[in-house]
Amino acid sequence: MSRWSAGWTTCRSRTATGCCWCSRRRGGATPSWTGRTPRPAWSARFRAGLAAHAGEPGWKNLVTRLRRESPDFERVWEQHGVRGPENFTKHYLHPEVGLLKLDYTQLSVGEGSGLKLATHTPVDEDTWAKVRLLQEKAEG
Repeated sequence: MSRWSAGWTTCRSRTATGCCWCSRRRGGATPSWTGRTPRPAWSARFRAGLAAHAGEPGWKNLVTRLRRESPDFERVWEQHGVRGPENFTKHYLHPEVGLLKLDYTQLSVGEGSGLKLATHTPVDEDTWAKVRLLQEKAEG
């Protein structure tokens, strides 16, 4: 199994989706999920994207694993919501620099290709400063 990393948290899963729903540390990295069921909108966007891969065993296995390993995912998945992609602001709680507010934008690359480009852009000057600090630290 591969390891996904967001720099300050690692998860033993093949997908960021698996890490978001099944990692015990999930709530610490994403304050908007702390202490409550993850947003149904996230699950609805995932379900909409899954439609193009419905017959593929890898995707079926991912949904089966998420339903088995995450009671939060199972509850939200049973609502059967479907939503298209949208842009929004994500909040991450970094253990070294604190709260990061990032605008998330998703763009499709070529109709029918299935490729997507996602960006996370700091919302305010405070977050920009924290990102610069993390970059400097990473560069040594």
